[in-house]
Formats: sequence, structure tokens, C-alpha cells
Amino acid sequence: MTVPASAPAGPGRSRHRSLWAPGSLPGAGLIAAAAALWPGFVRRLVPLEWQLGNIAPALLVLEILIGGAGILFLLRPDLPRRAWLRLFPTRRELRLKLLLLAVSVSLALALSEAVLRITGYPFRTRWTPSELTLARFDPDLGWSYIPDRTVTQRFGSHGRPIPMHFNDLGARVGEPGKRFDRQTPTVIFVGDSYTFGHGVTYEESFAGQFEKQAGASLQVVNLGVQGYGTDQSLLLLRRHLRDFNTKAVVYTFLLDHVKRNDNADRRLLFPGAKFLGTKPRFALCGGSLVEVERPRRYDDRRELRVGQALRLAWTKWGPSPSVPLTRALVRQMRDEVEASGAAFVLVLWTNRHALPPGAVARAFFPGLRVNVVDTGSGAPADWDSYHIPGEYHPDARAHAWVARLLAEKLRELGLGATP
Repeated sequence: MTVPASAPAGPGRSRHRSLWAPGSLPGAGLIAAAAALWPGFVRRLVPLEWQLGNIAPALLVLEILIGGAGILFLLRPDLPRRAWLRLFPTRRELRLKLLLLAVSVSLALALSEAVLRITGYPFRTRWTPSELTLARFDPDLGWSYIPDRTVTQRFGSHGRPIPMHFNDLGARVGEPGKRFDRQTPTVIFVGDSYTFGHGVTYEESFAGQFEKQAGASLQVVNLGVQGYGTDQSLLLLRRHLRDFNTKAVVYTFLLDHVKRNDNADRRLLFPGAKFLGTKPRFALCGGSLVEVERPRRYDDRRELRVGQALRLAWTKWGPSPSVPLTRALVRQMRDEVEASGAAFVLVLWTNRHALPPGAVARAFFPGLRVNVVDTGSGAPADWDSYHIPGEYHPDARAHAWVARLLAEKLRELGLGATP
């Protein structure tokens, strides 16, 4: 018997009509998402030069696919509606499936967290950096050297013993108990392990060799700290710049500093190493440098291993480090040094002599008015072999070459160190 058109719908149809189902909304949402994925817009938020390469082409393809699906759903709004009703024919079934999804995701995360903790991933300690036994946690810098201490460590494949002495400021000095004079004309050195003199004696380091050349006319204060980036060097310099009769500041820049400046957790760069804590991190906000992360001690109890693994993947495959950030940090350092009446010298330490003179300066610091010492310009033909056996750190020969270049630059600035 035929059911009249005015007759009430059956139970199944009533349930379908009582359940909200999308019509043209998914199409509009997909088109909005496609517009948000336009590379020109995304580039304002996130760099598109990733560790994998330039992702702009992939982003454009994704935008086209999502936008095409959105247009299709706008033209055929019945398609998403039918799919929705097949998946969730009743409100009860919608609630059950959402609950099942939430439980599944929670169980998957809990299982992943348990497996990561059992396996020790992603930060299982396999080696200890040299500075760990020399330094202490610093709430402003991340780590700094323990004052008034002498430690001997072995470096290189030959295990050469190197004594290291620190004075009351935690600065490396040539002999125990040495104190700095606040009135003597001073050259301050800031930077990382290259400035510190990792793996060589103080006398062999380029700061120590420059000190010997300068004699009594200039005092050398070596504030180099292993593992430091430009940001930490800037903060440490601020701490001590006006403690001395500073005539010049020498900052040693390595290409690796770009990564360090864009990172607060060194474990993301060296997952197998043990560190004291995180480091400070700056960001460019409206063209100005702003410290967005402060150092903190590590406490795995407050951080999920799943989150650590995601951050490690983002660091390994995500956006490349920000060169403009490093450029701004160096510019800030130069401005503060020159505002104090001292000269600023930027040592560009590269391990390749084949680069054209000034190539690194033009690539990383275009238009930056600064006194530059380019270690690769005119370097010996075997310059890239001047390193400690079994390590990548420079040996005494490399330090001697840089000390010579630096002495020439400072003589040009009227701070004569005899060759």
C-alpha cells in the first residue's frame, strides 16, 4: 500500500532528520583552509626553507588539492552530508564514536609514552661534553664556568692532557689565581669553544697568543664558553663589558651559531649528550630582539617524552634556523660595544680556505658595518686540516694563524700588538 506524502516518516528517517548534518559548510571550510595555505601567507608566519628543502611547491600542491575538494563540496553539498549520515546516523552513534576516538588516542599516547620511557628515547645519555665538569647552571646564561678552579682534561685521539685554570670571574686564565685589573686597557674575547681554546693550552689559544704579543700594553679577558651561541655571548658581555677599561671586544662567529641561536634545548641538536639545562633564546618581534625563553634545569618528570620526540622531529626536519635572528644579535652586540666607546671586531672562523674573501660576511652580514677578520681569506692551503687529531676543533697552528690576523686588525684600529 502506498504511503501518503503527508504521512509521518518512519523511525529511521526521523533519526536522520533530527541529526545535524553539514551541507555547504565543509566546502567553505576547505576553501578557507586552502587560502590559509597560500605560500605567500604562510611565509609570514613560518619560514618555508626547511631542513628537507623548500616546501613552498609542496604547500602549493596541497593548497590546490584542498581548494579543489572545497569547490567540489560547494557544488555538491549532498556529498559530505551523505558521508556524515553514513558515519553518524544518530546522535547516540556520534557520541559513541567520538568517545571511542578519544579513548583510542589517549591509549595510543599512553602506550607511546611508556615505550619511549622504557627505551630512553629521545634523550638517552651517551656522552658528556667537556664543559659539563667545568661549568654550573646559570639562570641567565644556561651555564657558566665555576670560578677559582683548575681542571685537567684529555683531548683528541691521543688523549693529550690540557690544564685549564679559571679565575674569580669564571674566565679562563693562563695561571691559577690570576686576577684582572679594572683600569688596564682591555680586549674582551667572547664566543664559544674556539674562543675558549678547547683542546689547546691557554698559551696556544689565539686569545693567549694575542696576549703574549700585546705584552703589558693590553689586558686580555677571555670570556669564551664552550657551547655558547651569539645570544649567550651577548648576555655574558653585558655582564662584564663595563667592569673593565674596555678598548675592544672580539666575537668569534661560527656557522654553527645560527643553529644555537634558534634553539633553547641543546639536546635537540645533540640527543645523546648530557647537559646542565636549557639556554636563553631570543626572537625577532616587530624587528626588535626579545628574550622569549629563559634557562631552566632539566626535569623529565614535567615533560612528556612524546612531546620531546615531536620537538626533536621538528628541529631535525622543520624550518631552517633564522639567519636574520643571528644577524640581529651580532648587530646588537656591535651597537652596545660601540656605545661603550670600544671597537668591535667580528672574527669569521671557517674551516675552508677555498671560500672567496668576504664570502661569509656577504652571505650572513650584508651591509653590516663592522671590523671583520676572515680566517679563511689567504689561509694556508691545508687550513682545513688544522684541527685536533680525532676532533673538529682547531689546533695550535690554527690558533696561531687567527692570532696573527687579529693582531693585524687591532693594529689597524690603533690597539697595537706587536707581531
